[in-house]
Amino acid sequence: MSQEVVLIDTSKEPVLQDNQSYKLALRQLPEVQNMTGEINIQDANSILYFGQTPSEEISRISNELLNSMKAVKTEEVSQMLTQLTKIMDKFDVTEIENPEKEKNALQKLFGKAKDSVDKIFSKYDTMGKEVDKIYQLLKQYEREIYQANDNLKKQYGANVQFFQQLEKYVVAGEIGIEEIENFKKQVEQNPSQSPEEKQMVLQNLDMAKEMLAQRVFDLQIAENVAMQTCPMIQTMQMSNYNLLRKINSSFIITLPIFKQCLVQAVQLKRQAIQAKAMQELDNKTNELLLRNAQNTAQQSTNIARMSGGSSIQIETLQKTYATIKEGIEETKQVQEELASKRSQDSLVLEQMKQEMKQTGFGA
Repeated sequence: MSQEVVLIDTSKEPVLQDNQSYKLALRQLPEVQNMTGEINIQDANSILYFGQTPSEEISRISNELLNSMKAVKTEEVSQMLTQLTKIMDKFDVTEIENPEKEKNALQKLFGKAKDSVDKIFSKYDTMGKEVDKIYQLLKQYEREIYQANDNLKKQYGANVQFFQQLEKYVVAGEIGIEEIENFKKQVEQNPSQSPEEKQMVLQNLDMAKEMLAQRVFDLQIAENVAMQTCPMIQTMQMSNYNLLRKINSSFIITLPIFKQCLVQAVQLKRQAIQAKAMQELDNKTNELLLRNAQNTAQQSTNIARMSGGSSIQIETLQKTYATIKEGIEETKQVQEELASKRSQDSLVLEQMKQEMKQTGFGA
């Protein structure tokens, strides 16, 4: 029988063992027999407070569990993960691919594009800082959840211990009820007592038995609460582990990948903007070279044309000759007219002279 007692170790859950054989083993424990000795049928308080310590501890553990549930900021962790999702939603690939629509690519390189692109890069730099803040908060929650699980582990061990204590008190109470029943039989069979004395003693025994039976029932309820608390604690632990797994997943998968995508997208866009601007610059350089070549060729043609001919055009000489010829002819005509007029004037003068002589005006 002593070997069976050794097998009933407090580190094992008694709820997994056969109830009858387990209770029979408990009856043999000196601890249980001492618990039965705490019952004094002459003292009602010994019955009322029978098994009080483990019962109070079960209540204390229940309160600690409630506080643990409040301490684990599951809602805040969920909010942080939701906030992280919202930040990731701000990652607009199209915005990075086409930060602005400028007509002149040179302006993109040297002017307005710089402000626009810098604004985008500043936005994503801010996003990176927001992600880092969430990372720090999640790390803090992770530590709190680890601490909560450590507390749950201790509470689980304490709950199992007090559950086993309650089981022992229940068995001790059942033994006490049996002993009261046996004592009643002894009183009924005692010939030295009068019927009145027997009746009084039996009434006291019945009252003590009823009080003890009620107390055992209360202890059984507390025992059941403790038994249900075990899977409750394990469920809370598992929920915390799942939450830790999700947080850890965000640390090793979500956040690094998001940051890598952010850095790669920004770097690729920066390279694309620079490459496109340089291409436009090359195109502009080629355009200027081509335009200069065309201007040079046109100028060379014009100079060749100018150098190949006389500075005085034939048409000009022809017009000049015709003008001079016309002037000479007009001069000759004027001279002839003047000569004819002089001849006529001379004749008139001669005639006037003769007439003057005839009239006596001459010498």
